[in-house]
Amino acid sequence: MDKGRGSCLRIARYGLGLVLVGMVPALAAPAARSGAPAVRKGNPEFTPEQIRLLKTAREDHRRRMKPLEETLRARMKALREAIGAKAPDEEIARRRAAVLETQAAMNAENRRFQPVIAAILTPAQRARIRPPAPAAAPHTGG
Repeated sequence: MDKGRGSCLRIARYGLGLVLVGMVPALAAPAARSGAPAVRKGNPEFTPEQIRLLKTAREDHRRRMKPLEETLRARMKALREAIGAKAPDEEIARRRAAVLETQAAMNAENRRFQPVIAAILTPAQRARIRPPAPAAAPHTGG
């Protein structure tokens, strides 16, 4: 087996191509694409109080997500480096587990954030927002 092909197979085996799905709540998507109303000052679909609460909730969410995103970036880099250096399988598995742990923490934060946003909106506003796509199951490397 040539070096390039072996590397590709090894990367696939350890699930380096894990995809984070649903990282951005529906409100963060552009209104034209998602059907969700834009959250901004002057939008008649939101009261000034809703805009204030949504802004505060998003800022809190970003404060919680930023360190997780940085950790994920660092752990993904460490995993790529281990794979590139042909580290022992146990080391690659340990680094992959760290990536999955960080992704789980990010998903938990998103699950915490979605009901916060939903509680701010009226039932009619919630009905207009398309629910996020279900998260894909992580690759198990088999």
